[in-house]
Amino acid sequence: MHFSENQHNNIDRICISHQETWRKPLENWIKINIDASFISSNTNDGFTLIARDSAGKFLAAMAYSSRSRDVNQVETLVLLRALLWIKEMQFQNVIIEGDNRSVISSCNGSVESFMWEDQNIIRDCQEILHKLESCQVTFKKRSCNNAADKLAKHAITSVKSQIWLEEPPNVIASILAAEGRISS
Repeated sequence: MHFSENQHNNIDRICISHQETWRKPLENWIKINIDASFISSNTNDGFTLIARDSAGKFLAAMAYSSRSRDVNQVETLVLLRALLWIKEMQFQNVIIEGDNRSVISSCNGSVESFMWEDQNIIRDCQEILHKLESCQVTFKKRSCNNAADKLAKHAITSVKSQIWLEEPPNVIASILAAEGRISS
């Protein structure tokens, strides 16, 4: 089958419009996207948290680099950091979105299926989560987490530990702007 250029462009638009993207949280809620970037146990990993309000407005971000054993440990540690941050900031009505299904499922369920080395970290996450008011931890595909993914990759080589308040880091500003325009 052969498509004209117009037909090909229409197919591209249809595919893009069906791709999942970041969505604003409900009114009076905050969404924190988390991600970690892991290369190997011999290199630094990038960790990041990005908070936005129900209008899609950037509130804050945190990025840091460290070393971990594997991708699940990195993702578990960034979830723990997000929960501690919510507790420290006394946020209420928060949705944490991450793209590691294993970590998110373990936090919301049983730790027994999770690697034994990280079960205590997951238990800490569960304990903090249960004490927080109106907090959810949910899985979303990476396409819904582009800004956090990019900042985590950037953090590997460019950030030891940094927090941004009110103004986002330049490396993700264009992604946040684009997501704010298409989010509903």
